[in-house]
Amino acid sequence: MKVLHVVSSLNMGGAEQFVVDISAAMNQRPSVQADILSFGCSDDTLCQRCADQGITIHHVNQTSRLQQFLQLRRLLKRFDAVHIHSSHCLFSILLASLFQRDSRLYYTRHNTVVHRSFKWRLIYRLASIRLSNIVFIADIARQDFLRTYPAFQAKSILIYNGIQQVEAPRPDRTNNSVIRLGQVGRFVPLKAQKLLIQALAQLTADQRQAFEVHFFGDGPLLDDCRRQAEPLQQDMSVTFHGLEMDKSRIYQTIDVLVVTSETEGLSLVMLEALSAGCLVIATDVGGNAEIVEHQKSGLLFLYPDANQLSCLLQQLLADNHWHALVKAGEQRFHRIFEQTTCIKSYLALYA
Repeated sequence: MKVLHVVSSLNMGGAEQFVVDISAAMNQRPSVQADILSFGCSDDTLCQRCADQGITIHHVNQTSRLQQFLQLRRLLKRFDAVHIHSSHCLFSILLASLFQRDSRLYYTRHNTVVHRSFKWRLIYRLASIRLSNIVFIADIARQDFLRTYPAFQAKSILIYNGIQQVEAPRPDRTNNSVIRLGQVGRFVPLKAQKLLIQALAQLTADQRQAFEVHFFGDGPLLDDCRRQAEPLQQDMSVTFHGLEMDKSRIYQTIDVLVVTSETEGLSLVMLEALSAGCLVIATDVGGNAEIVEHQKSGLLFLYPDANQLSCLLQQLLADNHWHALVKAGEQRFHRIFEQTTCIKSYLALYA
C-alpha cells in the first residue's frame, strides 16, 4: 500500500511532527510505503529528520498555480491513499483529485476550530463528495464539527493520535523535595505561558521555594515571558532552555507538565509527558479532557484562571496523591494513545 501524507509545511509543529513520526513507523511495515507531500519549503525544520529516517518528501511546485495543479494530479495517481493533515492544503488536493476515481482521500482535523465562512462551506461541500473519511483526533472536535456540517456524519471517524513512548529514565530524587514544573511549546499567545508565571506569583515565597520551573521552546513572546518571570527568581529557579529536540532530555528534567493553552486539538506534549511518567496539569479545553481525567489521571483547570492553577500547585504541596495520578496517566497512555494503536486504525481505514 502506498500512502501520501499531505502537510502545509514541515516546520516544527504538533501535527507536522506527528506526520513525520507516523510516516517513519508505517515505513517499517513491509507492505506499506508512506511519503510526505509538503506545501512548504525544502529547508523546513523537519526536512532533515525526514531525510535521516528515509522518508521521501515531495515538494509542491510554487512557480505557478497551473503547474502546481498538474503536478498534484500526476502525484495523486501514484498512491492508494492520500491523507490530508492540514486545512490549508485541503482545497488544492480536492481540486486536483477531481475525476480521479482511483484517488482515495482522507482528511484528519488536528484542531478543534470549525470554519463557518461561505468559502469554507463551499470547500466542505466539495469535500463531502470527494473524501472517503474525515478523521477527528478528539470527540469534542467531532461533535462541534458535525453541528455545523451534519452531512459528514456517516464519513466521520474518531482516531486518537498516538506516539511512541518517551523513554526518560529519572535520577534518584528521594532526598530532593523540589517539584520540577515544565512547559513545552512555542512562545505564542495561544500557549499562554504567562498563566503559569501568574499562578506561581500568587504563591507565598516559602511555597515557591518548593518548585522550580523549566520552559522549553522559542517564539515571539519568549522575551516577554523572561521579563515576567524575573521576580520569581528571587525565591525559585526558573530556566529557559530554548528549543530542545531531545524529548528524553526534556522529560528527565521535569516532574509535572503544565499546559496553559487557550485551545488544543489533541496535545502531543501531554501524550509525551504521560508516557514519560510525568503528571499533567492542563487547561480544560479542546481534547485535553480526553487525554487526562481530572483527579483520576491528571489535573485540569479552566482557561484562563491563574488562581485555579495556583490552587492546584498548592495541592501538590499538601499531599502525595499526585504520584497515584502519574501511574494512572501512564496506564491510560498505554491503553489508548500508543502509536501502534493509531497506525493500525489508519491502515484499517485505508484498506
